[in-house]
This record gives sequence, C-alpha cells and structure tokens, in this order.
Amino acid sequence: MQNRRIFICLTHLAASGFRPTFVSAFSPTLTLTPTSIALNSNLPIQAKIRTRLFSTGTGTGSGSGASNNSIMSPATATTTQSTKPSVRVVSYNILSSELAEPDYHTLCKPEDLDASIRLPRILGKLQSELDRAQENDEKVVFCLQEVSHEFATALHVFFAERGYHFITALYGRKFNGFMGIGTAIPTASFELQTVDIVKLADERKGGWPRAPREPEPGILQRYVVSPIMNPVTAAYQYLRGPQRKQDDAWDYSKYRHNQFIGCKLQSRDCVDSPFWIGNYHMPCAFRTPSVMNIHADLVGNRIQHLAGDAPYILAGDFNAQPGQNPYEFLRTGVVDESDETYPPEKYGMKWESSMKSMRSAYFEMNKEEPEYTNASHNGAMNSESFIGTLDYIFLSQQWNVNNVLALPKRKDLVGVYPNANEPSDHLMIAASLELQ
Repeated sequence: MQNRRIFICLTHLAASGFRPTFVSAFSPTLTLTPTSIALNSNLPIQAKIRTRLFSTGTGTGSGSGASNNSIMSPATATTTQSTKPSVRVVSYNILSSELAEPDYHTLCKPEDLDASIRLPRILGKLQSELDRAQENDEKVVFCLQEVSHEFATALHVFFAERGYHFITALYGRKFNGFMGIGTAIPTASFELQTVDIVKLADERKGGWPRAPREPEPGILQRYVVSPIMNPVTAAYQYLRGPQRKQDDAWDYSKYRHNQFIGCKLQSRDCVDSPFWIGNYHMPCAFRTPSVMNIHADLVGNRIQHLAGDAPYILAGDFNAQPGQNPYEFLRTGVVDESDETYPPEKYGMKWESSMKSMRSAYFEMNKEEPEYTNASHNGAMNSESFIGTLDYIFLSQQWNVNNVLALPKRKDLVGVYPNANEPSDHLMIAASLELQ
C-alpha cells in the first residue's frame, strides 16, 4: 500500500513537470521516473543494481570472477537515437582446454598450456576489448571458437556479469572437450530478435548425393556367381592387407558436426536497422580441401539466406589462408571447375553454389590480410611449425570498416603460441563497423 501511495504521488508530480529524485543508501542520487518505480517496487535493490551497472570501474580480467561494472542492463539503459548502426566484432579461437597438450604443442612451455593458467589470460584478452569499447563508446559482440565445456562454464559467468547473453553450440567429442562455438551479445546495446543454431550439414539445399538403388540379384548371381566369387574376393583382400580408405569429400562433409550460430540484432539506439552476425569454425580438412568449399558454401548461403537484404557479418576460424580456397571462394563466390578443390560430381549430383561474394574487414581496411593469425607447432604430427592467417571477419556490402585491431608482424614473432602473452595458438581479431 505504501508503494502504491508513492507511485500515485509521484505520478501527479511528474504530470506537473516535477522530476523526483531518490537517494539510495547504496548509491549516489538517481533520477527515477514513475514508470521505473511502478515496475520495480523494491527501490533499494533496483537502485543498487543501477549503481553497479552504471559504475565506471572495470575488472582486471585476471579470472572468471573478475567483474566489469561498465555494462548497463536492458531495463535501465538510456539510449539516444542514431541513424547509423555500428558494432565492433571480435573473433577469437581460444584453443580448447583439452587440445593444449604438451605432447602436441612440443615447443611451448608446459605452464603456458595449463588450462587454469590460460583461462585467466583469455578472459584478460576479452576484458581488454570491453575496456576499449567503453573508452570509445562502442558496442562489441564476441564470436569465439574452440569453446570447451570447461571454458564455457567460466565464460557464461564472465559474460553474464558484464551484461552479455552468451549463446553456445558445443558439438565436439570427449577428446577435444566437446568444443564448439559461442557468441556473446551485449543486451543493453542490442535487442536479440532471432537466434539460429544449426548443424550446417543438415541444412544443405537439395540434400546429399545418394547411391542409386541396386537391382535385386538374379538366380544365377545369387546361387552360382556369389558363392564362388565371395571367397575369392575375401582371400584377395586378406593378402593385400588393410588399405587406407580414400576420403570422400561428400561423405566427409555430410557427417561433419560443425554447427553455426546466427543472431539477428537490432541496435537499441537506432530505429528499424536489424542486421545478422554469424559465427563458424570451418572443418579442418586440409587433406580433402573440397570439403571446406562445400562447408563454405553451406555457411555463406546460410547467413545470406537468413539476412535477405539486411546487412550481415560472418566471423570465425575458416582454416584457409589468403590465396587458397575456401578463402578465395568466400571473397569471390566463385570456384573454377578446373580447380583441384572443386567438389567432384557424385551419383549424378553436381556441386553448384549460389553464394554471393563477401568482403573481408581486414582487407578492406589495410588492403591486405594480417601476416598471420595462427602460430603453432604440433610436434606429434608435423616437424615444421605453421604460421599463417586463418581467421577472418567477412561482411556484406553495406558496411564501412572504421578500424581493425592491430596485429603483430611476423618478423617480430619469437617461437610459437601459446606463450605468456598469447594464451591461444590463434590471435584475437576485431573490426569496428558502421553501416553506410
């Protein structure tokens, strides 16, 4: 009853032009409208939440418990109308907690591979982007790859404490920590209108090649030929020994479990300006590169189908270097049929793509891709280290690229990652975008 009287009195005061203030025991003076009081009758708690979210303090990024108090909640955020939606996109393959093994990363110090040491460093990297966003009044969306169960548990808390909604699609196996991808959306900055989580192999338009149905064997085949030939065939296969099965690009692509996260966002400070952002980790299929073209077609068509005429962004680890497919395919929308990465015809089904070309944020800004985004050495499989660019932020035509996160030069690289400064074998990439 007391809250009802307060509400009625303040409503009359507001109608007369008076703006009441409420001094909380938990916070500095706050201006409260009748609406905010009516919706939140427990005033001290609401004031406490608002004070914490509007504070200018920042977390240290030293662990999953670190807090950042600079993010506003959707219920209390104040916005100004803008005509040009903008967003900063961060893409980061954080290296699964189960894949940073000393037996694989043989050139790295064991302490730099320890998940309990790497995790605070990863969170510190993410926090640095949050701090930058606050300083530059930007809205930042995170697209993460190789998110294991162990890391996901900490990331859910990390992002929730900072006013983010963290969406995951974890599809791996036990050996890699059931790793997948995760997208974090700041709910004070964006209205999350639609979420699309799919296993892309299940969404292929036109389906997959199917073997023609074999005719029933005749009497001669069933009772004469087969009884004679089957033992002969079995003996030949035994004498020949086991043979490595050749990878079939279509079957390999069909049975990949890689999932996609797409989010339709509406900026809270703009009117009727939705856009889509997609997150994907391309299958690592260097031995059968046409698999990556098939999946590039799947992910490109997915984000373009979802977006329609709306702007879109596609970020992730695409496991391909500039000059190679599927990078060139994603940039141009074309693969020459004579190219060795062009998927072969199978059972009468010919591979065709309707994917449109996309732009790369780093290439748009610098007229070239980074010199490298991955520096790793898998001593269990290779004698040489790999240093190259695998991570990209692809864009539809409607975006301007205002700036990108500066990355180190190859000449300055000492050793490989992870190390004390880089907790993953990948570098974090980022781009600040604005609609034209």
